[in-house]
Amino acid sequence: MRITDLYLLTADLAGTEAFYGGELQLPLLERTPTAVGFRVGHSRLTFHAAPGPTRPFYHVAFAIAFGQVDAAQAWVAARAESLPYSATQAIADFPNWRARAFYFLDNNGTILECIGRVGGPAGPAEFEAATGLLGVHEIGLVLPDVPRDCEALAATYHVPFYARGPRLADFAALGDDDGLFIASAVGRGWLPTLRPAERHWLKVAFEQDGQPHELEL
Repeated sequence: MRITDLYLLTADLAGTEAFYGGELQLPLLERTPTAVGFRVGHSRLTFHAAPGPTRPFYHVAFAIAFGQVDAAQAWVAARAESLPYSATQAIADFPNWRARAFYFLDNNGTILECIGRVGGPAGPAEFEAATGLLGVHEIGLVLPDVPRDCEALAATYHVPFYARGPRLADFAALGDDDGLFIASAVGRGWLPTLRPAERHWLKVAFEQDGQPHELEL
């Protein structure tokens, strides 16, 4: 599965442009009075102004080269608020997923992740987000009933449950090593802060088995 477009909400459009376009130096694709969009590798990431007083936040992961995880973590840590995986680890090892990852916050409180997978491209030693972020790799979907709703997603879009798991009553992953939906129950804590997941509007365009699809929650 490949995520091509991701649309989220922000309560601070100017701050979001300053973070993604300024701090992370991502190419600006769109700026209107109510939206701002950026190029992230093979994906387009667009934020729309949130209605009313809500302050939406999400979980989003970007793909990076496995060989650039350490360099990427140092680069991002100089520009954003890092979220250590544990008291002794800035970078998480996920052997079952054959991956390493690190976390940080954007201006909205969204928990961002950069993940590199074994077997992917090594990448140069130097890292910059504009070229080193290969695309949106994961989007967190906060669902009322994870088992039921994931079955419906799998049946509708032919996106399989992730072969590396897990598949729990309050958490599941759908997709493959190229892209994932990370399904969470409302209130379940997102790694690494364990901030309870909240359900906010989002839209994602993706390709599965060569077919384009669009999902709006």
